[in-house]
Amino acid sequence: MATEFVKITGVAEYAKVFESNRDMKGYEDAFVDCNGAYTIDLIINEEEFARLQDSGSKLVGKETPDGERRMKFKRKHETKNKEGEIIAAFSGPPQVVDSDGNNWDEDDLIGNGSTVEVAITVTPDKKRSSIVYTRLEGVKVLDYVPFKGDEES
Repeated sequence: MATEFVKITGVAEYAKVFESNRDMKGYEDAFVDCNGAYTIDLIINEEEFARLQDSGSKLVGKETPDGERRMKFKRKHETKNKEGEIIAAFSGPPQVVDSDGNNWDEDDLIGNGSTVEVAITVTPDKKRSSIVYTRLEGVKVLDYVPFKGDEES
């Protein structure tokens, strides 16, 4: 299986996709060693979930009471090679654009309820066939809902 590039559409929650609001710790400090990570929860329907599974991704998320899926897509701020050196091409924030493809203004944080399309790569591990990496590459905001300061992660 080769690397797959997939776009999935859903409703965003807890979008931390900019340097200014990236998740610096993660669950049980999972993102401390990589200087934080960019994350977004996405509520998707069964059709989008099937497309994700067809790509080879092993992510299953959690089923919502409405029968949809809550998925969490992530991208480390710093990705390192075996020698511990930062790989610039795989580090930093994902690209965030508006529905016309224009760069998004980072001051306009993405609020819960925004409809977005996430671009992800699904890459199998070359040595361990049971391991598949799913990585957030970009976010396209299709229907913007402004961030409210009381939204918690």
